[in-house]
Amino acid sequence: MTPTTTAAEIRAKLRCGQQGCRCRSENALTHCPAHDDRKPSLSATEADDGKALVKCHAGCSQDAVIAALVDLGLWPAQRNGSKSRRKIRHVIKDIAGVVVALHDRKGAWYHPDGTPSNTEHPIHPALLPLYGSEHLQDLVDGAEVVICEGEKDTGGLMARGITAVGTYGTSAHPCDDSLRPLLRLRVTLWADNDAKGAEHMGQIAQALHQLGHDDVRVVEWPEAPAKGGAADFTGTDGELRQLLTDAQRIEPPETVEFVELLKAVKDYIKKYVVLTAPQADTLALWTAHTHAAGAAETTPYIEVTSATKRSGKSLLLETEEHVVASGWMTGRTSAAALVRKMGEGVTALIDETDAAFKGPQEYSEALRGILNNGHRKGGKATLCVGQGANIEVRDFPVFGPKMIAGIGRLPDTIGDRSITITMKRRSPSEKVTRWRYRNVKAEGVPIRDKLAAWALDAIPALTDARPEIPEELDDRAADGWEPLLAIADLAGGDWPAQARAAAIALSCGDDREDLSWGVRLLGDIQTIIEGREKITIAKLVTELVAIEDAPWGDLKDKPLTTQGLGWRLRPFGIKAKSVDIQGEKVRGYKAEWFADAFARYLIPRETATSRHTDTSDTKTGDASDEGDAFETDTEEESDTDSRYESDGMSVGDGSYRDEGVTCTICGNELDADGGYMPYGSPGCLRHFVKEGDSELVRVGVEQLGLPIVARRAVEHP
Repeated sequence: MTPTTTAAEIRAKLRCGQQGCRCRSENALTHCPAHDDRKPSLSATEADDGKALVKCHAGCSQDAVIAALVDLGLWPAQRNGSKSRRKIRHVIKDIAGVVVALHDRKGAWYHPDGTPSNTEHPIHPALLPLYGSEHLQDLVDGAEVVICEGEKDTGGLMARGITAVGTYGTSAHPCDDSLRPLLRLRVTLWADNDAKGAEHMGQIAQALHQLGHDDVRVVEWPEAPAKGGAADFTGTDGELRQLLTDAQRIEPPETVEFVELLKAVKDYIKKYVVLTAPQADTLALWTAHTHAAGAAETTPYIEVTSATKRSGKSLLLETEEHVVASGWMTGRTSAAALVRKMGEGVTALIDETDAAFKGPQEYSEALRGILNNGHRKGGKATLCVGQGANIEVRDFPVFGPKMIAGIGRLPDTIGDRSITITMKRRSPSEKVTRWRYRNVKAEGVPIRDKLAAWALDAIPALTDARPEIPEELDDRAADGWEPLLAIADLAGGDWPAQARAAAIALSCGDDREDLSWGVRLLGDIQTIIEGREKITIAKLVTELVAIEDAPWGDLKDKPLTTQGLGWRLRPFGIKAKSVDIQGEKVRGYKAEWFADAFARYLIPRETATSRHTDTSDTKTGDASDEGDAFETDTEEESDTDSRYESDGMSVGDGSYRDEGVTCTICGNELDADGGYMPYGSPGCLRHFVKEGDSELVRVGVEQLGLPIVARRAVEHP
């Protein structure tokens, strides 16, 4: 292939002109266009037949050098009217002129050293600088730059004296870091003449508005051929300039009342998914948070779980995909892919995680590590990138909102960073609108655009917000809820109260308890030794194993042993010692030895009501007090209890009030239809709950301040 310019002309074109640079000499090396060549390293000489020979002595591949010369018009892209033997390879540089990637037109991607992109060491176009970014540093503030779709259109405008940068196709929306160099310039968008091109440039305009750019324009070219772009414009240079001058300003989306916008988000989600009120409030706030996550120090994950399939988990993720910021829904994904996608600023909607965490240990542990680090700003994952001798260790940001769905619970460390949304299979009486992609997208996208517009003004206020956190939340839950409560306070109205009620409902009590076995063990021991001063280790093990809903009776097909109990308590600083029980020296524990661990790891209980029969070796009070911890049911109470089924915990003294009792809250007289009255409570549970719903009964009792669960009616007399 013979270039249209001679070797001497190539050298002259690439000279920098700076005083003292050796490129000024006639036959010396010149600057290589394929890398940031501050010390001339490119030789350009002529063969005997007059052909130009070029070589970069700094190590650039021949393909990279030729591709750079093609872009500069110093090497032909075609020969004798036919396709070149060499593919057109574009050189991608950052704003400083450093080569970061190579790209065959409509083909493969390569690293700067010429090695191809692959699954182990991929190149993500959305994370790259825009094509032609190296020319931006020469522009003064307020100068015009055109964004095109692809390198061909960009080159076409540059050849006509128009400064342009290009994206890498409609599937690679540039990330915020790629767009930030444009914020000081007047941006004009030139979309290809098709629906995908218009949508692509629309998303870029939205991203620029979100970054604070207030002067974004779009070219209107009615005569454009189908799918035609900037390179297809055949008018004169004057007509081209006029077309750019007439570009229409894209107005930022109108601001809306945020209270109404949150309601629209909530109604949109509940239209397709059955949720409780606290769950719907939480998801509406979290959806808004995905658009303003940059203002937060932490981001709560949303754990979507259920006991079985077909409970609406995937449906919720699919619904959220259209309203969250840059939604990216995926099933099983590699750890490396997740790292790189989070670097693009997506909101990750990850489905079927129960299978992922049950997969190969190396994969599940890598995924766990990424998720553990990604909830706090500055969190990063470290990967090895490159090939062969060019491998380097690189940190990638992984902070960002994530919704994670699967059957069962997430690993403890990830679940602890999450707000749990427990889904249930829809009952016949619960009606929702049938989910159809075209309808859901049409409803969701306008809401998403309004949230993006809201975030532009909200981020500064949210950055400085310090919302009041409910005392009931533990430290980790407080971290997660802080950005959501800040959004609720900003909205005003009923949202501050609703948000805090949702936080207490979803992140306090049994659902928020530490699910690790060590803490579960402490909780069960606290229940067993309530009211005792001492207990033998053998007796404690026996009673632990006897708890029906606890794991201690079946640990890998064997019950808990005294040795197993010993090593499980050792991390808490609790060791069995010789204690005096009924005049005998035996190995056991004193209740006081557990006090520090109970205070640090368990939720405080104002009133502890034992679930177990008290057969303690040593009890406080009268030594003759043995047997059940509660009063023995009378015959009349037994008849009453035949109508009821225990939820596993008793109510106060276990009595049932049916007539002649007045609620101190609502003033209503209680009858057999609503007579849940825990002993000493300030009012009737009927005031809070519906009869027959054990979950609502649990909430009602907790609202009354009682650490117990009410019995529920199975059938009325």
